[in-house]
Amino acid sequence: MKNVICNRRSIRKYSEDKVPFEVAKEVIEIARKAPSWKNQQCWHFVLVDDQKIKEQLADAIPEGNPGRKGITQAPYVIVVLADPEHSGNLDGKPYYLVDGGIVFSTLMLAAAERGLGTCFVGWVDEESAKKACNVPENYRLIGITPLGVAQYMPEEKPRKEFEELTTINAFGKED
Repeated sequence: MKNVICNRRSIRKYSEDKVPFEVAKEVIEIARKAPSWKNQQCWHFVLVDDQKIKEQLADAIPEGNPGRKGITQAPYVIVVLADPEHSGNLDGKPYYLVDGGIVFSTLMLAAAERGLGTCFVGWVDEESAKKACNVPENYRLIGITPLGVAQYMPEEKPRKEFEELTTINAFGKED
């Protein structure tokens, strides 16, 4: 697990290598096991291999978004949706966003474990993306990811140190 997490990268360029449908299905099968609010499993996946729909999804992504090109290159695109009515609300915060983030992260790690690349694309015109896949109104878009074999593996990006990101016991205590 450590190697999968530490070696996963956001892939924006994909090779022409085919990915068997069964492998793409397996990635989703694993992702659907992710934890969720009261086990409500509010998510839904749209697995896209139709080039026309992939182009419509790419059109829903602003041109300045570096993840846009991978949407049409990769053999598959996975659209991750969530139904807010099948999740919770915690102190006025819609929990479907947390559920969606957990399932999306699980999906990306399942893909990486199989040697496949993904890239979370969240800067998307939601209505255009939903229209491309004929998504029912009750669903909200969590994000989109290409799924395929990386054209190359990007270098690791710098990460903040443990001490910068972690407080032991409480802020402001030196002991």
